[in-house]
Amino acid sequence: MILDGPALRDVLGVAVPEVQVSAVTNDSRAVSPGTAYVAIKGFTTDGAQFVPQALEQGATLIVADHPIDGAPTAVVPDTRAALARLAVAVNGDPSKDLTVYGITGTNGKTTSSYVLHGILTGAYGAAKTGLLSTAEIIVGRDRQPAVRTTGEAPLVQGTLARMRDEGVRYVVLETSSHGIALQRVAGTHYAAALFTNLSRDHLDFHPTMEDYYLTKRRLFEWTDGPKLANADDEYGDRLAAEIPGTLRFGTASDADYRALGVVQTGAGTDFTLRTPPWNCRCTCRCSATTTSSTSPVLRRSLSRPAWTRIGCSEQLPKCPRCRGDSSAFPMIGASRSSSTTPTPTSAWPPSSTSHAL
Repeated sequence: MILDGPALRDVLGVAVPEVQVSAVTNDSRAVSPGTAYVAIKGFTTDGAQFVPQALEQGATLIVADHPIDGAPTAVVPDTRAALARLAVAVNGDPSKDLTVYGITGTNGKTTSSYVLHGILTGAYGAAKTGLLSTAEIIVGRDRQPAVRTTGEAPLVQGTLARMRDEGVRYVVLETSSHGIALQRVAGTHYAAALFTNLSRDHLDFHPTMEDYYLTKRRLFEWTDGPKLANADDEYGDRLAAEIPGTLRFGTASDADYRALGVVQTGAGTDFTLRTPPWNCRCTCRCSATTTSSTSPVLRRSLSRPAWTRIGCSEQLPKCPRCRGDSSAFPMIGASRSSSTTPTPTSAWPPSSTSHAL
């Protein structure tokens, strides 16, 4: 959508020249006529040095943290925040029309994202589901490689807008700590959040484990809907204690969604998943923790007819990191050859309209 001067002032909260903007980027090579170019001071280069190139290619507005001579400039205190706000605005705030499931953690984000996307695809069909992960971006039935763990804000919001426009309604967004800290996902409306674990893998970016954890926690602070944390991880336990309403999954005896009788076999992992109001048998080639983390979707997102449609793993998409093997996804409730109906431990939930994780 096109933003004029007053709209831009509302978005940025600062004085803005009387211009019109129809796109935004922080990459001068991607500028086209009508684009706002946000000059971000990066880790190695300052985007301000590329302002002449951006103007030459048709930029109508420069957003920077200092005045730039000879350019229509909006001076803002935080260029990354400005980039995120503009990306949301020019794309019409796309996530407000979508159900976005955020998954964060050090390990297991991609696998959990594919499992959850597969569950939603089995329930609602490929045309209604989308995925933004480290491996690829899936919009309905279209698939393309991903550029990085979490793309810059214009890519995230632009992809969400494309999903919305093409009829997608349910989106799994793999949300990295870089994406949170660098405001690449700022302004996204999350319907639910899931935390896998935390280890010392990214202390090259985060100065301390505490900073790393607090960055991850922000996803849960942004989420009004259901929240899930790993009961087998100390930071997952801490997250559940600090964020009201957070449920826990894993093998811990007090987990809300607990994997029991976990057995490693040549075919993968076999276990019973205790997930009120039923127990079900699961066979998968991902871990029991990964499968139990996505199980609340079954209880809170899907009606019984939709739930029973996901039992056959061939219906689910193939993850490039699992060598294209569809059996990497859980066959919830049964093996390939048996009924997919779960064994209930109490009455089926009366509501079948909730779409929260």
